[in-house]
Amino acid sequence: NRLIGEFADLSAPGIVGAYKPAAVADEPSRNYIYPCNDDRFEEVTAYYHLDTIQRKIQSLGFSGASGILDRPISVHAHFMSTCNAFFDPVNLGVHFGDGDGGLCGTTADSAEDADVIAHEYGHAIQHDQVPGWGFGLLVDVQEALAMGEGFGDFLTAAIFGDPCLGEWFNI
Repeated sequence: NRLIGEFADLSAPGIVGAYKPAAVADEPSRNYIYPCNDDRFEEVTAYYHLDTIQRKIQSLGFSGASGILDRPISVHAHFMSTCNAFFDPVNLGVHFGDGDGGLCGTTADSAEDADVIAHEYGHAIQHDQVPGWGFGLLVDVQEALAMGEGFGDFLTAAIFGDPCLGEWFNI
């Protein structure tokens, strides 16, 4: 009944320290229809887009022995109260924040936006291909981090066919 599937696990295994609980979308009917002001909405949005992106990657031939991150990724749709999102190479999870009205200038939560979800999944893909990519002291990894940001943006643009992405999420 919860959003735990082949490619995304919204019960957030391994992710600790969140300010809200994970896996609040628990529907015996399996009808996950919520308004955007319901915390379950972000869980459904994150699950849907991560699953869809992975299925697109596999449709391009990256499956089986050539698979790229073809396993469930741990996701927390409400990890922090601030407007941000990140992939953590330590717990291997994607963490989304809630809009605070200040940092991003909006009260929208980061897991509501497919562009942000795809971008963070890009970081997870890079880590899957090259473990530890961009992880370390900032002075040592600045160029790797910049390439990681570029790849996250590229993945988003390639998946959705739109080079203008995450316009509202400009921090």
